[in-house]
Amino acid sequence: MNLRLIIGQKSRSWQFSNLVIIFFTSLFVFIIATNWISQATAREDTSSNLPLVYAYVRLDGRELFPVAAMAATNSNSHSTTILPMNMRVKMYEERLQEIIRTGFDPETLTVTTRNLDEQTFITVTDKRKLPPQQIVTVTRLDAQIHGLSVPSLANQWSQIIRTALIQAQQERQPEYLQRQLLTAGAIGLGMIMVCGLFLIWQKRLKRQWEALLLQQPTPDNTLLTERTENLESKEIAATQRTRIVAIMEQKVVWQRQKNLNALKRRLLHIGHVIVWLISITWILGLFPYTRNLQKWLFNKWELVGIVLGTYAAIKASVVGIDYLSKGLREELREATTFSQRRTLRLTTLFHVLKGIISYGLIIIGILLILAHLRIPIGPLLAGAGILGFAISFSSQNLIRDIINGSLIVLEDQYAIGDVIAIGEAAGLVEEMNLRMTQLRGEGGRLTTIPNSSIAIVHNLSKDWSRIDFTIQISHEADVDQAMKIIREVAEQMQRDPEWQEEIIDPVNVLGVNDLSETGVEILLWLKTQPLKQFAVGREFRRRLKLALDEENISIGIPLRLLGQT
Repeated sequence: MNLRLIIGQKSRSWQFSNLVIIFFTSLFVFIIATNWISQATAREDTSSNLPLVYAYVRLDGRELFPVAAMAATNSNSHSTTILPMNMRVKMYEERLQEIIRTGFDPETLTVTTRNLDEQTFITVTDKRKLPPQQIVTVTRLDAQIHGLSVPSLANQWSQIIRTALIQAQQERQPEYLQRQLLTAGAIGLGMIMVCGLFLIWQKRLKRQWEALLLQQPTPDNTLLTERTENLESKEIAATQRTRIVAIMEQKVVWQRQKNLNALKRRLLHIGHVIVWLISITWILGLFPYTRNLQKWLFNKWELVGIVLGTYAAIKASVVGIDYLSKGLREELREATTFSQRRTLRLTTLFHVLKGIISYGLIIIGILLILAHLRIPIGPLLAGAGILGFAISFSSQNLIRDIINGSLIVLEDQYAIGDVIAIGEAAGLVEEMNLRMTQLRGEGGRLTTIPNSSIAIVHNLSKDWSRIDFTIQISHEADVDQAMKIIREVAEQMQRDPEWQEEIIDPVNVLGVNDLSETGVEILLWLKTQPLKQFAVGREFRRRLKLALDEENISIGIPLRLLGQT
């Protein structure tokens, strides 16, 4: 069954909507994953001229309030040291955890402020088993980043601390933990159900993938594997070009369906990872003992999102280019100026474009990962530039391959599906990119040629071909009558419905081209569709021989042979 008919059963509207859904799904995954960034442990205060940094005090993974400190700057490296501030944060968090472990009466818990030696402290007591404890010192720097006075900020923090301590104690009660365990079980069950649906969908897509592999169109290289006395290897490849190009069209459709299936499967794999990450992150946030792990996992979300988003974007770009190629092909078919040549060039251009976009997305993903890891990109790029300059001396051939490959594509010297000759190698262009060209030649032989070594290319299939036909008639024959017969045979063949599409220009009988002892040489040019000169020439010679025999016009014979007779 024709693959085009199988795939053509789907309407254009369904294909467009399917592409839109895939595009926005990939975009959503990429944006959400790369922008789910946890709050940084230290931030710089840009609202003040003073070099201040601040970090949040946390209890059970929840941010309570930020504390500030002066930024210590190294004059040599210009790097900010925030160690004193981190020590404050760690000390305050340990004091709060100690209060939780000691226990307190929430009914009598009081959090108050007091001043001592021009400093403001926050103390905690429950007037029963918890003795007064100093847990936080409020400084002028803390008040500065909030735009409040020290007493006002101390009162505000006192209320926050009291609420957080009571909540932390409640979350450690058996009743609360049991409810959270039930919630965690429900989340886990939901995760298993969603992953189960993903697995069912994956199995169905895998069956479709296996069916597509069985339907893969393969070039018919029967003539490429034969040798005859009448056909050279170039002509053998040329006679197959129409069938091979038709199969290539089917292969483009097949590849588009294959890429779409692969994208759906990869999105399901990414969906598995995202569902697991969301579920685990959600469950960790349910319990006070694991909420810090939730924060740590949040910090890894961006890195995972960059990797998964880059991967999904590469696959989506391939499918998007396939559908863009399909739209342009359909427009070319509807246009009156449609030519097979434009289709071949589109196939080549989009094939190269896929590779360029994929490499570009990989580079962007690497830069995003470096930015997430806080590795300075500027010095790295400078070092990579110097290293690349050094490596370029040892990879000059690769650079020449890419430059020459780019010129071949831009100048349309040849495309996938053309029949070309490069030096001693000749055949059908089966694969090409910016680095190399592969030719399928005689006997099915695959020849790989680096683009840098291509200096002269003979393209046997670009735009049009021509028959340079010469025939020698005897000296006794009527030259004018012979030229008239040659023209009539060519014109009749051009009017023949079977051949009129193959001959694209009027017949051009140039006249007598040479006089020799053999006879009178007559030259004719016949312009044909690309690579049709071989079939047209054979048929024209057959018809001309019959017409000359009817008029008793003899072919030229060497005079010395006539003397012998």
